[in-house]
Amino acid sequence: MPRVKKELTREEQELFNDLKKLSKKANQRIVRLEREFGKDTWATKYLKEKLATEPLQAWTISGRVKANKSMTVIQMKATIKATKEFLNSSISTKRGIKKAKQKAIKTLKTRFSTDVSDISYEEAEALVNFFEDKEVNGITNFILGSTVTGIIEETREKQNDYSTFASQMESVKQWNRGTSMENLLRKIYAKYIFQGNEDTDELEMLYGNVLELIESATSEYDLQEVESIVSNLLSEGKIKEQEYNYLMNAINDKRKEL
Repeated sequence: MPRVKKELTREEQELFNDLKKLSKKANQRIVRLEREFGKDTWATKYLKEKLATEPLQAWTISGRVKANKSMTVIQMKATIKATKEFLNSSISTKRGIKKAKQKAIKTLKTRFSTDVSDISYEEAEALVNFFEDKEVNGITNFILGSTVTGIIEETREKQNDYSTFASQMESVKQWNRGTSMENLLRKIYAKYIFQGNEDTDELEMLYGNVLELIESATSEYDLQEVESIVSNLLSEGKIKEQEYNYLMNAINDKRKEL
């Protein structure tokens, strides 16, 4: 029996036209971001999390916003809202992400006199997400940059371990979507907060964080990033050669699994 084509009401047709136009614009932007920064920038991951839910089903397997006439009015309205938020986000453009990176570098240098020129775009996005981006955070003016940088600064000054740092950030994390925040916190802690000392518990915490990063790696790029962190810890005298070799062996073991 031939499939009956759905006749759209006037409201449905208007919504579909808007969705089609917005999804095309968003998908073109996603393609540009992927070419420049790779898949799943922070803003794209946040959009995916909203649209890939069972009620909406507005995210394609190839990682694009879906526009379909079979969608209900509620689905189309929700998809339009999420897509507009993505397009209005300051870190959904190449220029915005690059600006975010420079802002993050400047902020950390000013606050901590720390050279963070090698910070990745993903980490910069995460920091801006902490500092000010209301669209990514999903709540208007939800947190001041000084609140977050204050926690990081206090952690450095008191030489708190990672669990204390993560616990203090919990109130921030609970407002942020996605599971990648945990790994980003681990990277930021290892790169910019961990000072290196003889405390066994803190070293074991560092090992645990780095091993979690290794275990969660899904590509050679992920492993190279962890490798760079470990190498910097050694060159800065924060870990000993024996500890470095232990972590590098774990990286190489994971590399064989990929």
